Amino acid sequence: MKILFISPTLPTRISRIRAYNILKYLSKKHEIHLFSFINSEQKKQKTEQIKEFCASIETVLLSRWQSYLNCAFYLFSPLPLRVAYYKSAKMREKIKEILKREKFDLIYIKRKRMAQYGEDIGDIPKVLDLSDAVSLHYQRALKKAGIFRRLLYLEEYTKTLKYEVNISQKFGRTILCSPVDLEFLKAHSKEPLDNLAYISTGVDTEYYRSRGLEVEPNSILFSGVMGAFVNIDAARYLVLKIFPLIRKIFPNVKLYIVGPAPPYSIRRLAKKNQVIVTGYV
Repeated sequence: MKILFISPTLPTRISRIRAYNILKYLSKKHEIHLFSFINSEQKKQKTEQIKEFCASIETVLLSRWQSYLNCAFYLFSPLPLRVAYYKSAKMREKIKEILKREKFDLIYIKRKRMAQYGEDIGDIPKVLDLSDAVSLHYQRALKKAGIFRRLLYLEEYTKTLKYEVNISQKFGRTILCSPVDLEFLKAHSKEPLDNLAYISTGVDTEYYRSRGLEVEPNSILFSGVMGAFVNIDAARYLVLKIFPLIRKIFPNVKLYIVGPAPPYSIRRLAKKNQVIVTGYV
């Protein structure tokens, strides 16, 4: 098949890992044309990591200040800020242009923030990969957020839940990464969402393996983008609740928390015995 693949940012092994692997494995049998945003010209270098998977890669520059202006403009609208952040007339025009020139068998859109560029295309089969029900993320985050952030999360929860349910109905198939997220959206929809499915996120065991280097015994690796709330919450739970139980059985065990942008709440975990926070690697 000839697939138009639309992603908010360029997939790499560090960021958009799920999209990266979907791209990698689809490319084995299909012709992929990728459209993505970059927030600076330097980010174009990331295309080197994925060019072998793509017949073509088209990037649209959307600077952070443009995205912040988008958010300010749509702050009091029904549109979630995550969607407003990625509004771009230039991206819309470029997608229209390629659809006029090329005939595609499928449009694959990664994340709800990019669904706006496919919702009105009616003559080509479309798949929306939401991955997560972000509204569920906001619902959970409300329990731990401070007062000011809680007000923002509450507003975004309301907007995002409505948007996710509505946008899911405009695609032939909408994919999530777990049955929990799937059932959450179904439970909050007035109409049946029979087009929902889930594809579990796997681990690339070929990538995460020893390459002839000396293996460090009694060591555990936790890897992720450490600025994300879900990874912060998971890492803290691992260190504070689970790791002490492991150390009772393996006293010499070490835990490495690896990934970019760790906040202070994660960096301070390195003060715990045998916990190492590396930051970006």
